[in-house]
Amino acid sequence: MSPTILTRRRFLKQVGGFAGSSAFATALSMHKWAAAAPLDDYKALVCVFLYGGNDGMGTVLPRSGTAYASYAAARGPITLPAASLLPINPTTAQSAELGFPAAMAEMQTLFQQQRLAVLSNVGPLVVPTTRAQFLADSVALPPNLFAHDEQQEQWQSLQSSTPNSQLTGWGGRSADLLRSLNGSSQVSLSISIAGANILQIGKNVVQYQMSPGGTIGLDGYQAAGGDQIATALRAIFSQTRGNMLDAAWNKKMMGAIDTEQALAGALAAAPALATVFPDTYFAQQLKMVARLIGISNQLGIKRQVFFTSLGGFDTHGDQNVDHPVLLRNLSKSLDAFYKATVEVGAAPKVTTFTSSDFGRTLANNEQGTDHAWGSNHFIMGGAVKGGDCYGAYPTVQLGGPDDSGDQGRWIPTTAVDQYAATLAKWFGVSATDIPLVVPNIGRFASRDLGFMLP
Repeated sequence: MSPTILTRRRFLKQVGGFAGSSAFATALSMHKWAAAAPLDDYKALVCVFLYGGNDGMGTVLPRSGTAYASYAAARGPITLPAASLLPINPTTAQSAELGFPAAMAEMQTLFQQQRLAVLSNVGPLVVPTTRAQFLADSVALPPNLFAHDEQQEQWQSLQSSTPNSQLTGWGGRSADLLRSLNGSSQVSLSISIAGANILQIGKNVVQYQMSPGGTIGLDGYQAAGGDQIATALRAIFSQTRGNMLDAAWNKKMMGAIDTEQALAGALAAAPALATVFPDTYFAQQLKMVARLIGISNQLGIKRQVFFTSLGGFDTHGDQNVDHPVLLRNLSKSLDAFYKATVEVGAAPKVTTFTSSDFGRTLANNEQGTDHAWGSNHFIMGGAVKGGDCYGAYPTVQLGGPDDSGDQGRWIPTTAVDQYAATLAKWFGVSATDIPLVVPNIGRFASRDLGFMLP
């Protein structure tokens, strides 16, 4: 599934989506964000959104004992044999030994090297919720549970009661707070290599959209300038306009042209990466992110939020055929990306994290699984306290204490709010400003899950 269709207001916020300048959004916004205290280090957050709802129970799963027996009984024909699973041996004791599928060999190595961590049973929550409360309908719940678009929206916005036209993303709100750290850099703090998304919508910082192949310019326009088309367009966009919308549009288009020129020039001058990436569209997204991180110093950038995505995880059927292919792509691509961050000297400064619509049921749907709720996710990077699992792994039992019914739809024991707050803190958002990024964080016991180094 793709992100939700843009509303008129969201279109106005993102008009000229390839533009990096924030002038248009600033002109329309009445809200002024206070920046955090200046920091002189570089940091980047890289979101990997797994569209369709990744099967967390087919990604991090028990490999022995009662938990594996319960898993196998529920999964039936799509059970992964215990002997095929890759042990990860987390440093913190778990209720069962855990493993990765054979397709995730590279991620197993990253885990063992303490560069990858697992966050167990995380998902959208309005308040902490138990099975008894869910069955009694006695607490507020995220809207439209188990629906693709709405749950993508919840993961990326953390705004369960905000009208769609007013949504911003927690990445965009973080960017708004920290935008001053990038000084006068022409390039936006938020860059998407996977199209428009809610995560990066801010009040002031506008996401700049690129392709894995580079910047996306106007047809017939040469970023270096000098030709007749470039001269004419610059003349048009430089004209004084009496109408505010026309003036903002001109500033936006000039910002887009200037940003493309800055990025295209810096990328062309940068040395090629020695790290070899898989020849997949997803891997090439991450390769472009690595290239952009490599030129951040030349562009005068101290903070960046990147968005990438991999689709196809709505595995209602043929799961044992399709899911291993997806996980192999994910594993090999993340491995190459981590190696590339080492190559450009930025591994401790880059944190990559996965998100998805939701998890999938423990119970099988013949050859697949259905939409569920809580799931297992990954955090990767040199600043990650890897080699361990965080949060609480669900009790693997149909109708058990973590099940919202009798199909193995886990009620999250960790909220996405806590996940985001932990990442935002590392990124440089102050403790005082965390509630501006994660409005509901006060409803949960902890705002730092402990998987990041200081």
